[in-house]
Order: sequence, then structure tokens, then C-alpha cells
Amino acid sequence: MEKQLQSILRQPDTVLFVGSGVSTWAGLPSWPRLIEELSEFLASKGHDHSLVKREAERGELLQAASYGFDKLTRPQIGEFIRQTCRIGEAQPHEVHHKLVTLGPRCFVTTNYDRLLEVSFQQWQPGRYYRIVTNRQLTETAEIISARSTDFLFKPHGDVEDAESIILTREQYRALAPGGERHNALETMRILLASRPFIYVGFGLRDPDFLYVRDLLANTYKGGIRDHYAIMADVTAPEVDYWRRNYGIHLITYPTLHCSDNARDHNALIELLDRLSSRIFTPAVMVPPDSMEPELPRTVLALARHASRLSRVEKPSLLFPLHAYTEKTPHVQRTVPNYRFGQYQGSPVESLLDNGPEKLILTGHPGAGKSFAVRHSVARLAEQLHECCLEEIFDHNSVVVPIMADLKLYNGDTWSLLEKTLPAGLNLADLISRFRVKVYLDAFNEMPREYIENGEWEADFGRFLKRASQVSIIVTSRTSDGLRKMDIPVFCIDEVNYAFVEAQFKKRGFIATGLFQQEILTLLQKPFFFQLILSGSLALPKRAQPRDIFNVFLASLTSDFQARFGVAFDVTRPLAALAHNAINRGEEAIPVATAIRVIQDQLAAAGMDSAYCHRHCELACGKGLFTTLFRWARFVLSPIHH
Repeated sequence: MEKQLQSILRQPDTVLFVGSGVSTWAGLPSWPRLIEELSEFLASKGHDHSLVKREAERGELLQAASYGFDKLTRPQIGEFIRQTCRIGEAQPHEVHHKLVTLGPRCFVTTNYDRLLEVSFQQWQPGRYYRIVTNRQLTETAEIISARSTDFLFKPHGDVEDAESIILTREQYRALAPGGERHNALETMRILLASRPFIYVGFGLRDPDFLYVRDLLANTYKGGIRDHYAIMADVTAPEVDYWRRNYGIHLITYPTLHCSDNARDHNALIELLDRLSSRIFTPAVMVPPDSMEPELPRTVLALARHASRLSRVEKPSLLFPLHAYTEKTPHVQRTVPNYRFGQYQGSPVESLLDNGPEKLILTGHPGAGKSFAVRHSVARLAEQLHECCLEEIFDHNSVVVPIMADLKLYNGDTWSLLEKTLPAGLNLADLISRFRVKVYLDAFNEMPREYIENGEWEADFGRFLKRASQVSIIVTSRTSDGLRKMDIPVFCIDEVNYAFVEAQFKKRGFIATGLFQQEILTLLQKPFFFQLILSGSLALPKRAQPRDIFNVFLASLTSDFQARFGVAFDVTRPLAALAHNAINRGEEAIPVATAIRVIQDQLAAAGMDSAYCHRHCELACGKGLFTTLFRWARFVLSPIHH
């Protein structure tokens, strides 16, 4: 088992998950001791701590923490966390040195302390590690990239940010779907699904490890994975249970009883020394014509790739979207209609899964392009995952989906796709051995300079030649910039009319008056259809088309004011930016421009400059303004055209 673990440690995408047991080496409390200190802290502040002690005696540590935190103010909670983390006193132990130099460059910890950060500075001074907590939306999105390294993810928070701390049952709920910190939970799930993991410093009954157990149960659907946990004094039945039920391979080491009833864990140091002694041995390269010895590793990497892509939330109600050929002169001339007429009006799922080998899918904002593509990718990924679970891996039945966001395009399509693959897979090898289906999303949001200087066209032409046998789907708002390619163009823009009418009748919404037909036609747009179904958009009985837009924008203003506590009409900066973008013919604007315009508008409304800067950065940083601007532009476009 140690040999397997050494192999995992050599992989560049391996994640080392550090638990509270590691911090105890530096004098910090274990989980039970932390709750004892919480009880003592309550007593020192004059609070009743009987409930905390009672729940701790029952082993209900999270509930004990809930009772304790319920009696503390926010400043007191911050004070307690700093006290229990021994800020200014605790220093990294030798075990920290062993871990940060063990090989992996990706770390996750549920500890609040800063011992790992100090260890990086002390023993890895030449490498910069990003520290990411559950309150950083942009950074959590970045670290789930298949090739992302040099990060420390702290899903349960950091001692220097008391607001980020997750310790009580109520705080854990913030990680659940719909919770304020749900992004952290999703980041954790994707990492667990797409990376090899090694757990150190956990006990089988630690609340943090039980949290990981539940995540694994909800993330995986059974089958192979490469997760290992180094734990003390684990029995053979426990090893078998965790392997069969959760796919975690437990590696145990013995402890010794000390005179003070503590346990001596020095065997862990010896184990880490043995593991580190060989992890830097160069890997043996296997020639391409004799890949069979590498097959298990390839299958495992494919399983991780598939698990990552299949994590798409399925809606309770799937909208029937249909695709139609876009009638552009070039496409009609070079790709005759009869060659793909069979797909005319077909469900978009059928088109994406079984349609032409190469196609372009267009549609207005909110039409469902990205939604449809992500679910097509997820369906293929689930099939790939099933193939990886079979006793005999049939590479002839495998289709490998690869998805890239063209917003991140930097002049090289091949490189962009390569970066989405986990370690152990490369694009050239996949194309030579399997059927590959490439999805390139959001062509219209690609940096404009690559289109204007012709670099995209030349690069994509080279990619098509190099990967001529690969299936390719490109999505965009329009076919502008894509018409020179001999690829059929399909458009989705609305939900089936009869379906919309039936769903509204089922829910008691009936369009009446002179604009009944126009209202239903407008509500065929997936974005507005979803708003009506969710109850987020309440229309008057005799609504006119403009009422849909007015109610929507009024709702956005109300939500903005509730979120930021500012009496401010968001349509003012939206209108200014949308008019400007339409006049310039732009699909997007720089965030810095949005911040400046919002800041000016807030200042004009009488807010001080520091307050303005804080709130407009929050708006843009949280992605709220991006959503507002996109739909304001969509609303205003018909006026100008």
C-alpha cells in the first residue's frame, strides 16, 4: 500500500488534506479539547455552559459548539477562535515540515489556524501558495481547474476572518444547497471527484472526517478512486469497511501509550520519511505502442475527469428546447440543407448528443446554450464513468468529452483544452486512442483582439487539421465570426409554445388581453419562463410585454437594495453602460469600467467615496452586476434595432 501511496504523491494534481490532528503536534486542541475550551470560555464570560458540557459528554461535538456560539457575540467568537488557535504562540512542528515538503502542491485543511501558511513561508520560500476560504467566490472557481496547483483551500474558514468560520450545525448549513457558502461545498465536491486525495491528521470519528465521508457518499456513485487516509491504530475490519463503502484506502500506523495517558504518534513521522524517500524518483516513460501497463492509471484519470464533468445540477423541470438551422448564405451554400435536415426542429439534447460531428449552436442570452451543452457533457461523462467501472475496459465504446470556456482563450485552442484535463491525461494521447468530443462554449465572449487580428481563425484552422477526427460543438450568441467555417449552424431561442402554455395553465397563470399572444411568445424565452415558474416574476393580470421588463428590473433594484442596504436604482448605471455597449457593438465590458460607472452613480446619490468603492466592488465581485448588465442589454437591444 505504501508503494501505491508513493505513486499518488508523485502526481502533480494530488491534494493533501490536513486535519486537526496535525495541529495538535503544535499544541493546539483536538476536537474534544476545543469544545472543553469553549465551555471554559463561556464560563469566563459569565455564561451558562451546562448545555455545552452535556452535549460534549454525549459525543455531539457540533451541537455543543452550536449551544456555545449561540451565547457569544461576533467579537467574542473571533476572540475564542484566536485563543484556541494560539495566535502568537503556536509554531509549526516537524510534522508540518514533513507534510509541506512531501511532494503535493495542493492542500486542503479544515483547520482554522495559520500553521500551514507559516510552514510554506519557512520551508517553501520560493513558492507562492494562494490561500482560499469559503468567502472567496472567484478564487474557489479558479482552484477547481484540473491543472490548478499551489493553493491552500480552507472550506471551514480562517482564524483571521471570523465571519468565515464553520464550526456549528447552523454554520454547516450555510454550506448546503441554497446556503450562503454553498460555493465552498461545490468546490470541495469537485476537488474530491477530480483529484487524488491523501488525508492526514484525522480520526474516524472526527466531525471533519464525517463531513468528508458524507461528501464522498454524495459525490461518487461507487467504483474506483484514489483516496488514501493515514490514520493511527485502525483495525482490519475498519480498513475493509471504508474501502468498500467510501473508496478510502486506510493506511495505519501504531501509537504507544505515554505515562500521561497521551498517545505517542512518532510512527507517523517514520512513515512520512519512508514515503518521501522515493517520491522524487523519475517516472518511467512507457512507449506509446505498449500502453497496456499504463491502462489502469489511464482509466483512473478518465474516471476522475468524468466525475468532474458529470457534476451538473439537474433541474426539477426540464424545458423542451428545439433547434433549427440558421439560414446564413454561407452555410446554405457550402453545407446543403438536406445533409442535416433531419435535425430541423429536433430537441437540443438529441442534436448535441447524436447530431452532426461538427456544429455551431447559437442563441440569445438566456436561451439555454450553456445549460444544454453542460448537460450534454454531463451525459457523456456519466457514460464514460460507467465504462471506467466495468471489469473489462472497452476503449472502443468510450467517448471522452472535453469542455473549455472560450472566455479564457489565449490564442491556442489545443493548450486551452489541454489545461482542462487532469494530470495523467494529454490531448494527443486521448485523440489517438479514443473518440473525443470537444465543446467550446461562449465564442462571443472570447477576447476580441483574437478575432479582429485573425489569430483565432488561423489557430482554429490548425486545430481542425490536427484533430480532424474529433467531434466539435461551438456555442455563441450569433454566428458572426464563425461563418467562414464549413460547419452547420443551429439556433435555439425558445421553449416549446404548447409546453409553456400548459405549464402556465397548470399553475393558474393565464395571459389575457390584447397582448396575450405576445406575452406567451416572450415568455417562451427560457430566462423569463424560469422566472415565472419560480415565482420570482409576478405579472399583473392584463400584462403587456413591457410589464415583463419593468417588473424584472424593479425586482433587481429591490434585491440590490436588500443585499447592500443602499437606496439606489440599479437601472441608472445599467442603462448608461448598456447604451454605450450597444453603440460600440460590444458583447461585454471590463469590470473596471462597470465599477467606475457604479461608483460615479453612487456618489451622485450622495454616498461617500469609500462607501461607494466598497459597494460597487462587492456588486461586481459577487457577479451580481454582470447579471444585471447582461439582461439590461438584452432588454434595450430591441429598442435600438
